[in-house]
Amino acid sequence: MLALAMGTAQAQRMEGSRASAQGAYEAEVSVRSQSAAERNNGFSRALIQVLAKMTGERAPQQRPGVGEEVRNAKDYVASYDYRQDEGVSPTTGAPTYGTTLIVRFKPAKVDELAKQIGVVAWPSPRPKPVLWLALDDGTGPRLVALPQASVARSVLDQAKALGFGLGLPKGSAAEQAIVGAIWRGDTGAVARLSKAYTPAMQLIGKVQRAGPGWKADWVFVDNG
Repeated sequence: MLALAMGTAQAQRMEGSRASAQGAYEAEVSVRSQSAAERNNGFSRALIQVLAKMTGERAPQQRPGVGEEVRNAKDYVASYDYRQDEGVSPTTGAPTYGTTLIVRFKPAKVDELAKQIGVVAWPSPRPKPVLWLALDDGTGPRLVALPQASVARSVLDQAKALGFGLGLPKGSAAEQAIVGAIWRGDTGAVARLSKAYTPAMQLIGKVQRAGPGWKADWVFVDNG
């Protein structure tokens, strides 16, 4: 499939491949059409995503001087591409179709912008803390491990939006047995079991039902 490109920045994908944002300077946003106005709006939203990934700030566009640059985001674009996504409506079961804009920015330009507005970019490569998550939906707490990654999708995606990844334990018998330690807040026991992974960082959470919703408690451990 020949990718849509901007100016001299061109990209080409083999038939059957699927475009997606890969690096720190790439982002993808949903768009309503492939019109120039919608595309430029998408560039702005994508640049905000990239700045958030670089700095860990949830709203970098609110910093002085960022708004004007975000409106001129097209000047920072190296290339772009579109992806057609198919899904199913949760209410009617009918097929749904959406368009995603994938934007690749010029690293040097984005770095210059970050320097100008005084934000600190996190270094790369970044550590990947292990997420030790115990979930109790009313049947007793259990570990959310790699085979149950879909259960933790929300927190995994939130971390990715802020520019870092979270790893999940494999789910061995010993790891399943650590649920009790997670529930009582024994971070030392979790850290000892987590030595099999790198780095020595853990995000430890317990999630349980609270009335009609959910309650979550989190502890982040870095080398003790």
